Amino acid sequence: MRGSTEGATVSYKEALRVRTLINGYNHISVAQVLFKIGSLNSRQNNYTDAKQLFEEYTRIRAEEEDDPDEEMAQALTLMGDLQKETGEKSKAQINWMSALEIYQQLGYPDNHPKLSKLRARQKTVPFGYASRKSVSDFSVLSFFGGGSQAGG
Repeated sequence: MRGSTEGATVSYKEALRVRTLINGYNHISVAQVLFKIGSLNSRQNNYTDAKQLFEEYTRIRAEEEDDPDEEMAQALTLMGDLQKETGEKSKAQINWMSALEIYQQLGYPDNHPKLSKLRARQKTVPFGYASRKSVSDFSVLSFFGGGSQAGG
């Protein structure tokens, strides 16, 4: 297993180098590689690096004004998991809420396993400082022009 993750890391770093040279660092194709490297770091319990990579991924996606998709929801879910592990429970809740909103916007039914798992994650962490409305204000979807807005 270790050899395969080391090989994947080398391949992803090369892909990151090439995509950065071709498209520039703030490009969606670079963000996609950052997502893959972040996922790999997460599986290796390298929480600090994984969290930074997911944060960079969401920053690039927001700057590119790319529509939220399943990959974004996965990144927010994983980032929330990492934030829970590192004690940033309020941030975890916000990211899980944003991921849930993306899945709903993509048309996932309320009883879909991904939504059920996100709701279960939310129940494991108390979240008393913000109401549902204020959580939407912090939602990553606001970067993409989405989120829960009255009349919108």
